Amino acid sequence: MDRVELTRHEFDLFNHARQDFNDLHVLLMEAVIPALGGGGHPVVSEIHDLFERVILHTGNFLFKYSQQIGQAYRERDL
Repeated sequence: MDRVELTRHEFDLFNHARQDFNDLHVLLMEAVIPALGGGGHPVVSEIHDLFERVILHTGNFLFKYSQQIGQAYRERDL
């Protein structure tokens, strides 16, 4: 796999996307899924599968790297 470098702005966009994703998840879990009748509905299963795939394919929106960058900044400021 080729090395990829992101600008700080691009990395921030991943953080915003993660938050938007979490907000969407809450809306679906609290409003849409109950309206569909809960976990037994096939659409609900597909929604859960899609959420899991997005998390897996994005590395949870680069969360691991976000933590490493945050730690590096904290260590630098000591």
